[in-house]
This record gives sequence, C-alpha cells and structure tokens, in this order.
Amino acid sequence: MNGDPVADSPPHAARPRRRRRIYALIPVHRRATLLATITSLRAQTRPPDAVVAVVNNCTDDTADIARAAGARVLDLPVNPHLKAGAINHGLDRIADDLADDDAIFVMDADTTLAPGFFAAAEDRLADPAVGGVGGSFYAATEDNLLRIVQGNEYARYVRQICRRPLARANVLTGAGAMFRVGVLRHVRRARAAGDLPGVGYYQTGVLTEDNELSLAVQRLGYLIVSPKACALYTEAPATVRELWHQRVRWRRGALENLREHGVNRTTLPYLTKTFWTAFVTLLSFAYVALVAAILATDADALTWQPFWIAVFVVYLADRVWTCRGRGVRPALVAFLAPIEILYDLFQQLVFLAACYQFARRSDQRWAPATA
Repeated sequence: MNGDPVADSPPHAARPRRRRRIYALIPVHRRATLLATITSLRAQTRPPDAVVAVVNNCTDDTADIARAAGARVLDLPVNPHLKAGAINHGLDRIADDLADDDAIFVMDADTTLAPGFFAAAEDRLADPAVGGVGGSFYAATEDNLLRIVQGNEYARYVRQICRRPLARANVLTGAGAMFRVGVLRHVRRARAAGDLPGVGYYQTGVLTEDNELSLAVQRLGYLIVSPKACALYTEAPATVRELWHQRVRWRRGALENLREHGVNRTTLPYLTKTFWTAFVTLLSFAYVALVAAILATDADALTWQPFWIAVFVVYLADRVWTCRGRGVRPALVAFLAPIEILYDLFQQLVFLAACYQFARRSDQRWAPATA
C-alpha cells in the first residue's frame, strides 16, 4: 500500500525491523484533566516515545502544567482553526522526525487510556491494511442520570463494533486514535492532488474533523478499527444543553462530511444508515402522535395486547443484557425503560435539528456560547 515501506519490503529482507516510534499529540484549550491524561500515557505498558501538547488559544497555566508533566509544549496562541488547526500545527512540527511506519496518537485532553491501549493499537497497526486504530470509548464519569444513560449508550456501541470482523469501526473517535505516519501523509498528498476534500492532514473548517478524516482514510483503501483492548475513558456532557449541542454538532458535521465526499463505495453505507435513521425518526414521531391522538379522543381504545407485551419484554431484556457488567445503577436505568425511550426520542430530535441546520446551511458553532 502507498506510503507503507514495511508492506513494500520483500518478506525475505535480512535487515532487522526498526522499532516503531509512537508520538502522542494532545491539542489542549483548557487544562481540565490534562494532568490525568498525560499520566495515563506514561502508565502505558508500551509508553509513547514522546508526548507533545499543542497549547491552543490558552490564557491559563495549561502550558506550565504540560511541561511539569514532562510533555513537550508547542504554543499556538492564535488559532482560528480550532482543534483541527491545532492538530495540523503539531503534525507539521513533529512529522519530519518520524518515518512512514512510525505512529502518531491524537487524543483529547479530557480523556484517559487503559494501560494496554498502545500495545494493542501498535499490534493492529502491524497489519498494513489498517490505517488507523481508534479507542473503544466509555464514560469517564457517571455522577448523574444523564451521564449513566450515555455510559449505557457507549457500552452498547463498543459491543456492536467488537462483534464485527476485525472490530471495524464507523469512525475513529477524536477522543483517541492512532495512525501510521505514512497514512496521514497519504491523506495530505491526496488532498493536495484534489482526490480528497480540504488541505493538510485534518480538514479545518468542519464540525467533525475526526469523522471526516475517518472517511478520508477509508477512501484511500485503509481499514479503520476499534478493538475492545483499546479502551479509553472520556468525559460525557453533564447537562441536557451540553449534550444537545454536542450531538447536533456531531450529526450535522457528519451530514456535511458526506456531502463533501459525495457518493462512493466508502460513503454509501453511511448514506444508507442516514436515510434509515430518517425513516425510523419519522416513524417514531408518527407513532407518538397517533398514540397521543387516541388518548385525547378515545383512551378506552388502547388495550393491552399479548403480542406487543412480548415485544416490549424482549426489548427490555436486550437493553439490560447489553449493559451487563456495568454495575447496578446502569442496569437499573436500562430496566426503567421509559428513561432510555425518552433518551432515544431526544436523539431523534437531535437528528431532526441537525438536518434542519444542514438544509439551511446556518452558521456553524463548534462550542456552545457562554454567558
């Protein structure tokens, strides 16, 4: 595969294989849990060869904290391109030190890793067909009902991905993903040649740069995977307002990424899933409207039917079973079906809002406005 000297080398080559170097790159805007993030990198069974923090539009002591933790700091006091711009700045500064078969791990500053993450990711990158390894993400904090519901959602997503062959992922999460340097260079060359949208490594000016890069990597013929052994823990939104903004941004960003990449073998499964989500969303709200209309006009017409009771029992058992091993509180939330049903309806409202913004092409906001 292009840009992969290991894949192009003859199998009988006598030259010993060079140890792969791995650099960890952290774009950070606020210090938040940065110290815990760097500590989790140092605690890897296969630790990174360097930790680089790109201090992005910061006005506090984030840079001092990063240096004290042993990270190399790249100051970026003025950055109109937000997270993607910070990552590109870091990659431009460090990529020349690395060979195509070395790796770069990009992670958020509010994320921590399981100790075996790097060892498992490096093992998967040994396959030249794999272009990137993302994390299987879990909620770092579950201190309220909303975060518990999100934790259940994350756990179900991980189970779904891990059931697939090779643990093929839908997207390499921005919370933490490892790439071969040669793959990132391949992306940059393809953008420069006009074969992919945007310029540079990560595309700037988009709402979901991780999703866009995932599409780009796959369009170049690489696989993206998220093995269960690559566990990471990221902070979930604590309020409905924060969650609403995050999910609308994710949904709208994904729609815009698909529009930019067009219809092709890579995007077709994503487009199919999007249309299916639209159908299910409209069907759900039509059902809710029908039930509400019956209750308002003739409540006695609603009766318990054994078939639908059985369907609901199966649904409830599946929700609880897919949260097994997460503790009593998550299982109890899953058992109290109305909570997760309301959460599903919330997600469908998010989808409708994202479609509306996408259709209007309204102004993009990467972060919620603050008072």
